[in-house]
Amino acid sequence: MPAEIELFRYQDLLWAVDLNVGGRDATFLIDTGAGVTIVDRALAEDLGLEEYGRATGHRMTGERVDIALTQNIGMVLAGHRLGSRPLASST
Repeated sequence: MPAEIELFRYQDLLWAVDLNVGGRDATFLIDTGAGVTIVDRALAEDLGLEEYGRATGHRMTGERVDIALTQNIGMVLAGHRLGSRPLASST
């Protein structure tokens, strides 16, 4: 079923979208090059997500990024359930 999704500017630079993750409303930046969905550490802890591993990646600039892999969790976008998605939290 088609849905209209409102995108908005975050800090006048990046595109963002509001969605519901694990029953909590949150704003997510849109990164078409990202391989995982990343939440900040505070939201991961608030959702009670348990870490099961770690991963390392690199930004376009070459900067190293270390993330904690967490359990899958449901997301809802514009009233549509996206199903369970694996998340990672920033360190």
